[in-house]
Amino acid sequence: MPHWVVTADYEFKRWILGFGAQVKVYAPVELAQDLQAMAQAIAAIYPVDDS
Repeated sequence: MPHWVVTADYEFKRWILGFGAQVKVYAPVELAQDLQAMAQAIAAIYPVDDS
């Protein structure tokens, strides 16, 4: 995969995130870290409901 896809293609990252918890990215590590940060930012928007 071209390096620019990993670093700059937001649509590609959105496509991967569209699989939700059904996908795990192992490599490249930079892409996995970017996706992890995006997922954490998304999760932070929603409060935890302990009821």
